[in-house]
Amino acid sequence: MISKTIFCPRSGLPLLDVSAICSQGWPMLSSIQASFIHPVYSLDLNRLLLRLDKQLKDAEHSEWKIPDHEQTETALSMSAIMWSLDAISQDPHNPAPSLPAWPVVIGSAARLFDIATWWHYASSKRLALPTYHTSPKNSNLDWRNFAAFLDAAYSVKEEWETGRKKYATEDEKKRTTAAVKELKRENIYKRIDHTKVWNWIDAQIAQSHKYPVGRRETLRTLFLTGDMNPQDWIVDDIDDLCEAVFDLCDQGNEITHFIGQRLNHIRQTVNEFYGSFTLISSNKATTDASVSDVQTEQEQEFFAEFDRKIESLDQIPPAPKREHFTSIGLFLKAQAQHNILARRFALFKK
Repeated sequence: MISKTIFCPRSGLPLLDVSAICSQGWPMLSSIQASFIHPVYSLDLNRLLLRLDKQLKDAEHSEWKIPDHEQTETALSMSAIMWSLDAISQDPHNPAPSLPAWPVVIGSAARLFDIATWWHYASSKRLALPTYHTSPKNSNLDWRNFAAFLDAAYSVKEEWETGRKKYATEDEKKRTTAAVKELKRENIYKRIDHTKVWNWIDAQIAQSHKYPVGRRETLRTLFLTGDMNPQDWIVDDIDDLCEAVFDLCDQGNEITHFIGQRLNHIRQTVNEFYGSFTLISSNKATTDASVSDVQTEQEQEFFAEFDRKIESLDQIPPAPKREHFTSIGLFLKAQAQHNILARRFALFKK
């Protein structure tokens, strides 16, 4: 007796193992197996939204590091919601199951939740949403371009809100408010911390051979602490992280907007750190007459420390090398001190 596994034609998940008893069992089974779908697809939209809402909250609480089977269940909820909205289709000539990849789930599930909640409760289901077409030809069986569908769906929502009646009946208002209140929640990504955001980034860039563990750990440190330790980084480091995010991560969602703001903040902090370096000269001919006595005294005290070191030196020590320092900031600081020491040494030996 030969057994065969039946897969869900929508999600591709295995459903059951069956055995053919009669010789013609397989042809008969093949004609009806497309009707076997995962039980989640039979849930009504209200239950699907409650299910996805709980899954996202649990995942967010776990910093998005959840077991593979929970990731699959969350992706399945998204798929079932799309089928319930009648907003997804397969290639009629080559139908293939699909599920959103985990990075897409993290980046886009909250937006889908928002759209589906609006459509289910606020729009009274009077509008047709755009259709998301999945196909091997489109290379999107992992929903990699799902953000584009969501953008189009939000356009429909905005048009509806612009053209709707200004005043609804009090009864309709009460029904809508009560229904939305049942599922309404704060946007999940507004509560996300930097570690959780990094986990989302790392899950995607880890798929590229360009970013082995060591390099990803460096980028992680930059993303988490770059604004607190600007002396450890240069702008090129931030550019490397930007390239990784915008080349490999799912775009067009709340997380990438947050990441963009975060990287801009780190860039600004690093620029401000290096912009704070001031070139100091003791050339009296170029000293502005408005310089206060206090400032002059501070400058003299600053150079006095270097002069004391020079008194015990017969020659200038070798210039610092980058490989001897743990960060570019510490190297530049040492380099600046060496340059000042060299200038003062030259002045004293004249």
